Amino acid sequence: VATDFIEPNGIAFTEDGTTAYIGETGFLTATPNQTSPATIFAFDVDKKTQMFKNRRVLAYIDTGIPDGLLVDTKGNIYAGCGDGVQVWNDEGTLLGKFFI
Repeated sequence: VATDFIEPNGIAFTEDGTTAYIGETGFLTATPNQTSPATIFAFDVDKKTQMFKNRRVLAYIDTGIPDGLLVDTKGNIYAGCGDGVQVWNDEGTLLGKFFI
């Protein structure tokens, strides 16, 4: 249902199932590649076909990669990253970080 990824890692859906988020971890290979993505993408989920449409960047990860995703009941997106857990709203604004 989603293509054109190097290393997808993690998927999460909004509570109503209309939006899907996928983490792209192509940055982290045997030797980290600064030109490959460390990104979270958002997709609209088609109600009839369940296909993912309207691929767009939600967030670029500034430390490490997005390793696992979670969406809370308010629509905020959480991802394990190189410095802990980063949190964005559904428009891609970084709300904060839990440093671990």
